[in-house]
Amino acid sequence: MDSTLSQHARDLRERGQIAANSDVQEFQEIKHRLDASRLLSELSRSHGLLVDKYEVTVAQDGSARIVCGNRKLNVSDFLTREMRLSWSESADILRSAYRDQTSGLSVQGPMQSPSPVLWRQFQNERKSRGGQRELWTRQFASERERRDALKRALERDKREARAGLPHSRKSADSVARMTYVAAERTLSGDIRVERQQLRTPVSDQYRTFLHALAETGNADALAELRRMARAGTQRSVHEGGSISAHASHPEANGIFYRGKDMKFRVHMNGDVVYSLGGRAIIEDRGSKLMMLQTDRFAIEAGLRLAEAKFGSIIILSGPKDYQERTALVAAEAGVKVTFENKRLESMREQRAAELASERARKTEHRELGRDFVTAQRASKTVETPSTGLGPTSPAPTTPTPSQDRSKKQEQDRER
Repeated sequence: MDSTLSQHARDLRERGQIAANSDVQEFQEIKHRLDASRLLSELSRSHGLLVDKYEVTVAQDGSARIVCGNRKLNVSDFLTREMRLSWSESADILRSAYRDQTSGLSVQGPMQSPSPVLWRQFQNERKSRGGQRELWTRQFASERERRDALKRALERDKREARAGLPHSRKSADSVARMTYVAAERTLSGDIRVERQQLRTPVSDQYRTFLHALAETGNADALAELRRMARAGTQRSVHEGGSISAHASHPEANGIFYRGKDMKFRVHMNGDVVYSLGGRAIIEDRGSKLMMLQTDRFAIEAGLRLAEAKFGSIIILSGPKDYQERTALVAAEAGVKVTFENKRLESMREQRAAELASERARKTEHRELGRDFVTAQRASKTVETPSTGLGPTSPAPTTPTPSQDRSKKQEQDRER
């Protein structure tokens, strides 16, 4: 009952705002002539609307109707009642869409349908929480319980006031009523916030689900989150260097860099900020890598991520010294990329050739050194026959008779 009354009151407020608008005739024309399929397609790009949830039909007066469950809403009611947008925001959207239609601008196709696997996982998670109807049932029960508690507290305070001294009964009763009014006002504010959270469009709920999953490193969820990112997402201005390519495969959008000690944080629009030691070094915006730091480590990490995301041919933008340093780092780190800029590619090739030449010289020197050591060892080795008895020595000889006589004569002369 509470839900029906609040919805009715909201509808009356919206109708009052529309009726008070000075351009009632303009919006009557828009509601009658605006192509609902065009509106849904544009909303899918600007607000992440899931177009496949809705069907477009034609009413008896020829105006479009968008089927939302068992309701068939015109384009104006769809924005205010289904998407829960304010009338001022709805009016701007209707005017813009109708202006594009009457100007003959072609409408872009809606965003692709959500990933079947992730969408099923999201729906299962919602069901595990009891579904939307169950959540509303719990909400209304909680509201009744809290309101009843306030009323019981008021009755208790009033009884205590009546039981008090005669001269203080009136003031005590007044205090009890004021306390109740203040508590009731606070409770009403809390309930408004709670109901607004329950009215969050399914597309926003899906985006929140994807964000939480992407934060765990799920590449598919990151790619899906980026696909659903709202047009015109506000991003911080960055004037440093960047790495990009002419085109990248859609699946590359979900790649995470897994460098050692590297941490990442995912934004709701799908941007991923990588940091090392608490220092942000790279912001991956899907189609472009923004270099938040340009030291050697950050550049090498950016190049390796770019190679995985964009392939071998990449484009640099930013300060000249950053681009030249990146070309040198690519050669020194051996990252297999080619720069579209011919001057930078020439620098990379020249540096790579210098390094290759240095490596070749070092290899040659090592080989010459090994050859020299081998030759030295060979020259010191004496090749002798081995008898297994140790070193050989001259065999003793036996003197002949003539040698004995000569020796004896020498000894006699010496005497």
